Amino acid sequence: VVRMASDDDCEKAMIIDPDYIYAYEDKGLARLLMGDKKEAINDLKIAATRFSEKGDQVSYKRVQNLINRQKF
Repeated sequence: VVRMASDDDCEKAMIIDPDYIYAYEDKGLARLLMGDKKEAINDLKIAATRFSEKGDQVSYKRVQNLINRQKF
């Protein structure tokens, strides 16, 4: 139930504002907490790419570090 709520909240945020990149990061973090590593990494990669495209290197590095920690 918690996972569905967090996914729903993030999806709603993305619909309301497709440029709200933090929704992808939040969704990825929620999925990590729920043990869904594969989908979490997919969401975090989307966030990292979009942060990079936006020129937000601080957020890009933060998310990239999260992704890199999941590979081990």
